[in-house]
Amino acid sequence: MVISGTKIKTIASETIPDTCTFCGSTNCIDIQVSQKYSHVFWIPFFPFGKHGTSKCNHCKHILEGDELPDAYKEVYLRMKLEHKAPIWMYSGLLLVVLLIAFGIYSGNKNDEKNQALIAAPKVGDIYHLSTPNHQYTLARVNGIKGDTVYLLWSNFESDKLTGLSDILAKGNEAFSDIAEPFLLSDLKVKLEKDEIIDIER
Repeated sequence: MVISGTKIKTIASETIPDTCTFCGSTNCIDIQVSQKYSHVFWIPFFPFGKHGTSKCNHCKHILEGDELPDAYKEVYLRMKLEHKAPIWMYSGLLLVVLLIAFGIYSGNKNDEKNQALIAAPKVGDIYHLSTPNHQYTLARVNGIKGDTVYLLWSNFESDKLTGLSDILAKGNEAFSDIAEPFLLSDLKVKLEKDEIIDIER
């Protein structure tokens, strides 16, 4: 369940010498600018609108929005332009951007790692593969001779990528005893086509 909503926070306040329209007192009107913002799990995501109020410090009378007299509105509009939403109100949005950037960076580093491992395979390397029937399985490098790599295919498949760890936990019984030869160039193509998803060493 996603907990989300909106909140409002005062970001500026200024006392003006105008007369209170309710009690007639002077030099006691506070004009406040409040910023609305959305949040998800109480993390601020982005601001989306400002709100103006006036409060008489003598009689505590409050006016909001269109209730503000023209003189109050002029002050509010000036303050609204002068005061921007604080950076912390963009926290969630910045966090999402950072997570996306980190995901792209990690993906690129993983691609570089896999390209290096496929170019110089070693016995014991584990290939994580996707199958034509939309399943996932494993293959282990059993031997290398020239440009030929001999793979032991797993006896099991999973309909989830996370299920590969359960297959790997079965140890040697997870793999066939019969090695199948593959040209190194063919394995590189499988990696380029994302048929080989990841490589463990």
